[in-house]
Amino acid sequence: MKLFPSTLTRNVARIFGFALLTTLLISPLVGAGVTVRFSGEPGGEGGRYSKALAERWAQKTGNKIEYFFRPSDGTATLQLYQQYWAAKTPDVDVYQVDVIWQGIAAPHAVDLKRYFKEDEIKAYFPRIIENNTVGGKLDSVLSNGPP
Repeated sequence: MKLFPSTLTRNVARIFGFALLTTLLISPLVGAGVTVRFSGEPGGEGGRYSKALAERWAQKTGNKIEYFFRPSDGTATLQLYQQYWAAKTPDVDVYQVDVIWQGIAAPHAVDLKRYFKEDEIKAYFPRIIENNTVGGKLDSVLSNGPP
């Protein structure tokens, strides 16, 4: 049984996940003047939307965004990400992960809860937060360590 029966449903889940990610990055806790390297959708409507949101965040916060297109094939993307994570590369700060990769990505995630108050966390989509939480660790934003 498929978790998400259609491509449309999967794409909607990705867009909501990215919207959450963008919301988290807009937080005043993120300092201005940094360059964030983001690996996102390679093309199509999702790619244009992701890139536009990332660029809007950069303009709004005074930061810079380097947007890297991930492979269009999900399996190739996961393999590439696993290579990055194994090498602990600083080349990518934010990874756009598939809705079914949380368990794989969790060991490489930064727990964002410590950067937000409980009421701020409750303001986000509770089900998306729940979906992106593995073992009590929120893994929407992945990095090699705390920012």
